[in-house]
Amino acid sequence: MYGLNTVKGLNVFMKRSILWMSAICTLFSGIAYTSQITALEVKSENLTMNYSDYCNSSLLDGLGNIVRDSTININGIENPLYCTFDNKDDAIQKLQERIPTILSVIANAYKLESISDQNWEEYRVGMQELLQDDILFESDEEFKILSAFFDIYENDEKNKKIQEYINSNSLKLRSVNMNSNSGVELSVLLPYYAPFAKNVQENILNQSLRNSKLSTYATDFNINLAISYASRRAIAPNTTDYAYFKNADCANFASQILDYCGVKQEIYDNKNLGWWHKTGKNLLGQTTHSHSLSWTMADTFSRYMGVGYTSRSIYEFSKNIEPGDFIALDQEGDGDWDHVGFVTEKNYNAMDYDNGYYFDFKVAQHSKDYHDWASSSINGWELVEQDGGRYARVRR
Repeated sequence: MYGLNTVKGLNVFMKRSILWMSAICTLFSGIAYTSQITALEVKSENLTMNYSDYCNSSLLDGLGNIVRDSTININGIENPLYCTFDNKDDAIQKLQERIPTILSVIANAYKLESISDQNWEEYRVGMQELLQDDILFESDEEFKILSAFFDIYENDEKNKKIQEYINSNSLKLRSVNMNSNSGVELSVLLPYYAPFAKNVQENILNQSLRNSKLSTYATDFNINLAISYASRRAIAPNTTDYAYFKNADCANFASQILDYCGVKQEIYDNKNLGWWHKTGKNLLGQTTHSHSLSWTMADTFSRYMGVGYTSRSIYEFSKNIEPGDFIALDQEGDGDWDHVGFVTEKNYNAMDYDNGYYFDFKVAQHSKDYHDWASSSINGWELVEQDGGRYARVRR
């Protein structure tokens, strides 16, 4: 097996974009749930819509059968659950056979047993730490496969949370009001391509709801001030006014940009509601920070603010974004937004670059922290199309 220095040397001239850090942005996302679970009827059948385009990244080839046709019926319409591995133990075994080198590197660095259902999250955290330290690189094929594996493997837990939420709130799935709190919260838990979730997103972006509790908009949002703040704080985090989450700061940084530049917070005492950041003092007089999930989690942030446009094409995506836009990506196309960034500049002449033909754009983001062009050697937004992912424009 390769040692840490050898793995680093293998990739020293390869792209070092931080996109694959972004899975950690949604590592703990979601809504609070009760621990009591009752059975929810989930059925697999031929869907009225074709979801075969999702979770079909070539990076997942050879890791086991992926189930895409599990659904729940909401308001008389079948809505897909997240795609999952048909046999999780088999998927882990095939993963070990396919990418032994990177698993060995992580295990040695953190003294872990062989990857299993009990310790896979430790492997994921270790993967992100080694990437942050420039010991692993996202452009390495084994790294990309491991990231894709985690993105699907975690979906069993997401489906479980959907079940918990429905049962704990005693939702009658035949008549869920998509404008109610429970309807909005359920939509956030579902894959974003589920019909119910898409209908809620359309309502969030509807002009008549832009000042409601469903989303946060401000007519006095100062784009120039936002670009200035994002450009300065992308590589120099503002730890005076806000918290900083190592390896998981992308949505927190996006929220800071909005907050700093005029968007009014929706403040509650419940982290599952609104969009807010609060400071306080502990017993030692030190500053403490608390946040809503929509402030710190990439998927929740994107849906709360409203996803107005998506594309699998880097050309079409780059054509439809502007400086001042918040952007998101779903790396394996499995139905949740893994990462968010902010556009500060754009080249309005499409050109051929190493990884495609598109309109170059400059991204300010955290985890890793950088401010650079998509065409540069440290930015990899343009790579998502190649791996079966999807792009989004957030908040407009």
